[in-house]
Amino acid sequence: MEIPFNFNSAMTYRIVAKAGDNSDGEEMAIPILTNRMLVTESMPINMRNQTTKTFRFDKLLNSGNSTTITNHALTVEYTSNPAWYAVQALPYLMDYPYECAEQTFNRYYANTLASYISRSMPKIKTVFDRWKNLDTSALMSNLEKNQELKSALLEETPWVLEAQNETQQKKNIALLFDMVRMSAEQNKAFSKLKEMQSSNGGFTWFKGGRDDRYMTQYIATGIGHLRKLNALAGDNYQSIKTIIDKTIPYLDKKIKEDYDNLIKNKVKLSNNNLSSIQIQYLYMRSFSPSIKLQLHHKLPIIILPGRQKNSGSATASICRP
Repeated sequence: MEIPFNFNSAMTYRIVAKAGDNSDGEEMAIPILTNRMLVTESMPINMRNQTTKTFRFDKLLNSGNSTTITNHALTVEYTSNPAWYAVQALPYLMDYPYECAEQTFNRYYANTLASYISRSMPKIKTVFDRWKNLDTSALMSNLEKNQELKSALLEETPWVLEAQNETQQKKNIALLFDMVRMSAEQNKAFSKLKEMQSSNGGFTWFKGGRDDRYMTQYIATGIGHLRKLNALAGDNYQSIKTIIDKTIPYLDKKIKEDYDNLIKNKVKLSNNNLSSIQIQYLYMRSFSPSIKLQLHHKLPIIILPGRQKNSGSATASICRP
């Protein structure tokens, strides 16, 4: 089987065996993975209205000196509303190849946010519906039908599935913002997410694994973002609340264990003893001020906001009252 140069898409092969008037065969699609690596160079071009500015792409100009570089594409994007890039990124969150807790939650996040945008901005939804109806036959490709093939290509050559032009990009976004599909995908992601939550409230990376503090805080923080944006309300929030009601006490217990370790090791409590995981906890906890700290000790944990005298930057510390 001979593969054309730079061919990096799915290929279908067909094998047929004949004997007299009888024949039998097999047909299957397989991913063709390149042995080259795609390197994307980008340059932000920020301009105000009625101004002129010159930009020089030095790396592109010097690429001709390389004997191995093969230019793949040159894309220039412009928008008067940068928030549009956030909308364009949502379909990407839906196409992660793995089923871990992080990517399952990202799918839930993307669908919930897309639902909120559709509900709060009916005019935008009308535009998406118009895009979707441009060519409905293009919305279901062989890659979407064959999940194993899709995962292999996403993992090894993610640029293969990037939109080839603006029309295809619009179709991808319109497919995400389909209300029926959004609801189904949101419920599907939520069900998988619940299966990854342990009885103690923590989340595992994969179903059946050990609970992980970082992943639990990652999911709790994402839910906090959605609440802050008012994207979770009504029945949606009541459903996700069953997760949060178990997650917050789990994380409060973890921060209490950190405090106990400080006491056990006789650490000077007046110092800044915060690690990155504890800083993330403080950020996550800021989205749930109405939920009281779950204390399992006579001495409560107090998070004291402070301020450095020299730099003026905000700090925080965990200390005993």
